[in-house]
Amino acid sequence: MKPWELLPALTSDRLIRVADILRRSRDSAARHAKRKLGDSLCSIGLVAFDRSRYALTLAAADVYKDWLSVKEEDNHFVIKIKGVPARFYRGDPDLPVPARTLKIGPEEKLETQLAFQAAGMVGQLQCLRFEVEKKAKGFTRSVSFVQVDSNGLRLHSWVIPQFIARPTSDDVRKGAVRLPPISLDEPKPDQHTGEVRA
Repeated sequence: MKPWELLPALTSDRLIRVADILRRSRDSAARHAKRKLGDSLCSIGLVAFDRSRYALTLAAADVYKDWLSVKEEDNHFVIKIKGVPARFYRGDPDLPVPARTLKIGPEEKLETQLAFQAAGMVGQLQCLRFEVEKKAKGFTRSVSFVQVDSNGLRLHSWVIPQFIARPTSDDVRKGAVRLPPISLDEPKPDQHTGEVRA
């Protein structure tokens, strides 16, 4: 099940943009680490977390303010996509979800329950998380959006594709070549001709 089939607020575009912030923040921390001065994977992880929080806070206050907000709750940094709460953590899809990641504050719990109830799903408490998997030197391998139950079982997991920026008029003038963004939705008929284009 895709996230937007689970909860309509979790569109592919929104998840891709949040994942892009998480990916760029971690890669920046890994790229600027000074291993000769003692920076380790642990210190890269701490810097990546702080840079991710900062970048998400800036995005929520400016470019994505119509659908993204952030909040610190019970020592957890909570991302809200159109009011649907989620958090991020560094994990590995082949390992169990860490217990610390499953901790959920009262506000996040209530908002998660309301979002699932509005979608007609009532039952066991679930968490929504961005799982950032790292490579050996601390760079990002992948970012997934996961739905996790209170026992740490991944109910659904979706690997988020990398963000591809749309070309700007400056790019065209300079002759830069960029690929168009990925569409994860069904092809829609052209409004003028009625033809379906892939």
